[in-house]
Amino acid sequence: MKRARQDLELTGDGLETSTSSDSSTCVPDTICVHGNCPDGMGSLVCALLYAKLNSKKIETIFLYHNKPDEEYLKDIDKKNVLVFDFSFNEKVTEQLISKCASLHIYDH
Repeated sequence: MKRARQDLELTGDGLETSTSSDSSTCVPDTICVHGNCPDGMGSLVCALLYAKLNSKKIETIFLYHNKPDEEYLKDIDKKNVLVFDFSFNEKVTEQLISKCASLHIYDH
């Protein structure tokens, strides 16, 4: 199985994981945020404002710690995904990397 290129960069904002060759041009299709959390909701407001200013429709998925991680693997094939204020275990993160066109995770 051939894997897409992975870039890992530790920034002041968190760990960024990308499977795209040029993440600077990536426009998200899906935003995943920590549900019922001020940090997650603040991230969502920023992402939706960005989408509105750029005439882009972005799907929103709310993430919760009591929900099995595998449920988040549905409907993300070949999508550009941003995750804010949430982390997955290593197994699920690897699966997401292999399924997404690009994956960026920002958590604290």
